[in-house]
Amino acid sequence: MLDRARAEVAVLARRRDDINSQLGHLSGVIEALAVSEKEES
Repeated sequence: MLDRARAEVAVLARRRDDINSQLGHLSGVIEALAVSEKEES
């Protein structure tokens, strides 16, 4: 039972890290788009 819980925690931690990475990339894209809009105005 404890091994199963640890395995689930490990899976969830990998998913969390993947989501954080994706959000970081999206944040950079959004920031780049916002800068380009300001420069064009």
